[in-house]
Amino acid sequence: MGLTPHPERQGYVIAAQNGNLYFLGGNGPLYAVLAFLQEDLGCRFYTADEPIAVPDGLPTTVDIVPRRYAPPFEIREPLNGEALHRDDFNAFNRVQAVSYFKNLPNAMGGGLSNVNYFIHTYDTLVPADRYFDVHPEYFPLRGSQRFRSRQNEGQLCYTNPEVAAVMAAEIKDAITHAPASRIYSVSQNDNTWVECECPDCQKVIQTDGVPGAALLLANRVSEQLAQTLPDIRVTTLAYVETQTPPPNILPSPNTVIFYAPIRQRAGVLGCLPWTDVPQIMQELDGWRKSGAKLYVWDYINQPTMLPHLDIIDRNIDLWLRQGVTGVFLEDWEFHLNSLAPLENWVFMQKLWNPDWSIDALVEDFIAGHYGEAAPELREYVAIQREAWKRFRATRVTGQILTFTAEEYRRMEELLEAAYAKTPVTAVARELVALHKMNLRVCKAAETDRYERNLHRTEELLQKHGLKLCTIGTGHEDTLQEWHEQLEDARHGADFPRYCEESLILKKPLIAIHHNAAVQAAGSYIPTVARQVRDTDWGIQWPFDRLVLSADNQSTYVARIRVKPLLDHPHAPGELAFGVNLWRSGYSLDTIQQRSVTYAELQGDDWQYIYLFKVYFYSPSVAGYFYNTIGPMNDGEAFLYDLIEFIPLDQFQDTKLADSLPTFTM
Repeated sequence: MGLTPHPERQGYVIAAQNGNLYFLGGNGPLYAVLAFLQEDLGCRFYTADEPIAVPDGLPTTVDIVPRRYAPPFEIREPLNGEALHRDDFNAFNRVQAVSYFKNLPNAMGGGLSNVNYFIHTYDTLVPADRYFDVHPEYFPLRGSQRFRSRQNEGQLCYTNPEVAAVMAAEIKDAITHAPASRIYSVSQNDNTWVECECPDCQKVIQTDGVPGAALLLANRVSEQLAQTLPDIRVTTLAYVETQTPPPNILPSPNTVIFYAPIRQRAGVLGCLPWTDVPQIMQELDGWRKSGAKLYVWDYINQPTMLPHLDIIDRNIDLWLRQGVTGVFLEDWEFHLNSLAPLENWVFMQKLWNPDWSIDALVEDFIAGHYGEAAPELREYVAIQREAWKRFRATRVTGQILTFTAEEYRRMEELLEAAYAKTPVTAVARELVALHKMNLRVCKAAETDRYERNLHRTEELLQKHGLKLCTIGTGHEDTLQEWHEQLEDARHGADFPRYCEESLILKKPLIAIHHNAAVQAAGSYIPTVARQVRDTDWGIQWPFDRLVLSADNQSTYVARIRVKPLLDHPHAPGELAFGVNLWRSGYSLDTIQQRSVTYAELQGDDWQYIYLFKVYFYSPSVAGYFYNTIGPMNDGEAFLYDLIEFIPLDQFQDTKLADSLPTFTM
């Protein structure tokens, strides 16, 4: 059937008249038929790896409740690795995708958004390789020169009217190849270099900031398209530098604000509903008051056992009150995570009809998917949900959800009992997810338990063909890391440490392009981080394992092993690099900072720089250390090998320790 899924045409009607049953819909009968199969006949498609569940003994006659329904969210997409490439599964559960992760064809109810123009599209719409040499004025002015921007560095000239014209022409051409698609993105490249220093852009930025400049560009594109294509929507990101509503520039009627508060959904803040995060509430309300059409992008991708059910249930209530019409949920899509199949299915249903009870949906999935194991899984899910409610009611700023030893013991007991009863993959993956949490840290006193859990996990992974990570080498890397942790705890690290009780951070995240993981002679770690100029926040050291390993209410001395790669002298007082602490749940102005000058460096070989003392007051604080960088020439860099944390009571240089600042976790 040929469908044209306009935003206003996703509703359906089911009617009975004169013995006939009618399935009607603005975009054809698809949604009406799916409603009949699911709501009247009780058919279910719980996971992408299993067939549609049809109830035994389907009736020969059915009492039809005539009804009409239109979903309040025109975009409904939970992003989860359980269903990335199963169009039939997503279509049956009435997903309306916005991302390039799911490309449902028109005939299966998709195609509203052109997924080739999903997000971060400046580089797609106005690529430097095509335009810079002939039209450098389309690109941002830096100093006295135009900059050849790309996806990972730089934006465009926001105010040059020809930039909007080129974008509109590109979108019009795309529409000829996908005539049913109605949503296109005009949104910034995925990096933090946002300024254009030309006079026209600066005039806008001085009054409305970068959010105003980016919105001005998106408005111009949507207004040009509206002249001949009045039903085309242009989404633009409210994200990081563009997150705050500008005071003067308002969204045009066909411009949709895609609000994505990534920094306010990291770590501990991702464990909270939006109503608990003041900055999100202020910004979302500001966008609503601007008259914007609103989509939201929520981040539920904490790589932990964290039940998001009650968080998203509360968020959906808020989004409806704020007039949101599109929802994209970014789950931990490429990692095996606890309850991912359940959450994916529940969120699909909840986004289709927010009036459906989340408790009833959870029970539906447990009873229908786990079969004989349903009683054990029911209690397993309940333990996680109760732990979340306890966390929210009693939390201290900076703390993230944890489970008690008794909760871990009971969850393992339940899952092993369920697996003994029915050794199916659905139960095995939950056992793996549970052990995965306990394998994050190996302590010397617990190596026997750790080894037992590791062997059990590997047994289940092999038997059921499961992967810890679904892309790249993450699966093998994680298993290798767990074995290395076990060896380190039993026999010590294979490199010198200050003392046996030292804790080590290694393998940082390379968060900004131009930095890299490289091999380096003399390093203790196989690959080290290489940081170049203008990449603050570009090297990040998550410390979740660190805080689980450290003794609470204790102090450690931190030192970093570095090697400068310099081609000219620097002034002794000049900033070389810095190591700063960011904790989730705290504003950016509370970051604890330590700057290292060139006077502290001793030559150009590997060396330790003593940074600060760290006081651990909470066993569950979330966040990371990150590196800043001083001014350097092209080609210069710093290499970072590892950060070592030495118990203060074993640190021998009392004078040095007293001179260091104290960071508080």
